[in-house]
Amino acid sequence: MVPDGWKKDSLQSLAARPISYGIVQTGESTPDGVPCVRVVDMTRKIMSRRDMITTTDEVSRQYRKTVLDTGDIIMALRGEIGLARLVGEELKGCNLTRGVARIAANKTRVSPAYLACALRSEFFRTLLLKRVNGSALQEIPLGELRQVDVLVPPLEEQVRIVEFLSAWDQALSVVDALIDNSKRLTVALMRLLLTPDAGPPLAAEPWREVAVGAMGTVVGGGTPDSGREDYWGGDIPWATPTDITALTSRHIASTARTISASGLKNSAARLLPAGALLMCTRATIGDLAIAACPMATNQGFKALIPSKDHDVDFLYYLFLHNVRLFRRQASGYGDQDGTRCAHAAAADREAARPREGSSLK
Repeated sequence: MVPDGWKKDSLQSLAARPISYGIVQTGESTPDGVPCVRVVDMTRKIMSRRDMITTTDEVSRQYRKTVLDTGDIIMALRGEIGLARLVGEELKGCNLTRGVARIAANKTRVSPAYLACALRSEFFRTLLLKRVNGSALQEIPLGELRQVDVLVPPLEEQVRIVEFLSAWDQALSVVDALIDNSKRLTVALMRLLLTPDAGPPLAAEPWREVAVGAMGTVVGGGTPDSGREDYWGGDIPWATPTDITALTSRHIASTARTISASGLKNSAARLLPAGALLMCTRATIGDLAIAACPMATNQGFKALIPSKDHDVDFLYYLFLHNVRLFRRQASGYGDQDGTRCAHAAAADREAARPREGSSLK
């Protein structure tokens, strides 16, 4: 039921211009080119121009409809479908890649800040995911995105809602700062304990190098056909990278979406046992979680089912400590669209250089 005074309108009817996606072929990437936002850029806590690929001024002018302005909203059309960010001054003038859409709010009808909040709501996400096409590479077509309904209150109420949510975000930022500090302490402790010869001798025997494949069984994930309703909404948790990035602990016990036994059987997804170690291998490469119950994942993961000779909690911290080694092995790391910024790639390789004494191979 829609509250009194609220309206349900299509997303396109709330936009000041047609919703468009970005550049299909970005052209030559140079340090002084026009930055282009990718889905992977949107998954980062802080979006920075220096992390983005670039295109030429000429190509950007050809796609001038997706040159960003302050107050625009960008949304992921593939990968992390539905991920939405409000554009601030730092992204003004950037362009987009094919996997990202630009939404310019009609400010006479809806506040950009409110619309960004509404697009992150569970109401909108549920409606959006029903329109997703494809099974292996899922994507929301622009035509479908434009028709998804949004709940909109009067402008005065929009302002109050945004003010409340902004205050809540500020409170959460304080908590996040405390968490970040604890993470830094954890990293320091891991460096001490997980780097051979760097800390106190806790083991009776010397450390040895072991290939990940020798630690257990490595399996991938999959996505059931989104057009089959009987494949979805079952009792099997189905993890996506978004579920992992939202965690506040190392264990995952529930997921935003679930699949049925039929969906599991008729897809590449595998039912992983409790105690499996999940690693994101697309977008936010290297993010980790331990399955607290049997579950499946999409194809954005590789999961390690440890053998009896390996403790999963230890492996979690070991992998976390050596995450740069995994990222260095990634093909096209940092770009779901298959391209990569050359000058950023060089910086990544330098940052990913392994430390002496690494216990992973």
